[in-house]
Amino acid sequence: MTPKSSPAGRILKATWNEPCARSTVRRWLDWPWQLRWVVLVAYAGFVTWVSLSPPETFAGVPAILLRYSKAAHFLLYGVLVSLARWAMAAHWAVRPAFLVVVVGASAYGSLMEILQGALVRYHRTFEFGDIVANTLGAVCFWWVSRWMFLPPPESPSDAPESSAG
Repeated sequence: MTPKSSPAGRILKATWNEPCARSTVRRWLDWPWQLRWVVLVAYAGFVTWVSLSPPETFAGVPAILLRYSKAAHFLLYGVLVSLARWAMAAHWAVRPAFLVVVVGASAYGSLMEILQGALVRYHRTFEFGDIVANTLGAVCFWWVSRWMFLPPPESPSDAPESSAG
């Protein structure tokens, strides 16, 4: 068995852009559109709760995790954008627009920061750095999740035949 034909060789050659990898991910993510929206709304509720809860809520969280709040913002809003893209991709006719999803998530994150600034009695504060982390997470996860939600590539047999003449 040559290295090129070994299973390990085939695995190493596989890339995320190949249709087989995308179809595997699609099978795992192929949920009804209603359930996708329920997951998105539930996650947005979770983000709201985390953003607006008093710090005492997180008293049991190890201090080292609390030091990485920008990374948490990056991940929270990145996952939010991925879930929004997933919910909107339920129908291939409606392609989620970058402007709607990313700007919407960034605006939502900005609103959460403004509300935190209003909650000074709960010791929450407005931080511009959090808005930057939210936006960077939204943009990065938009591009990372892009390949999962693209329509399946057309096979050569599906393409219309051109007439030479």
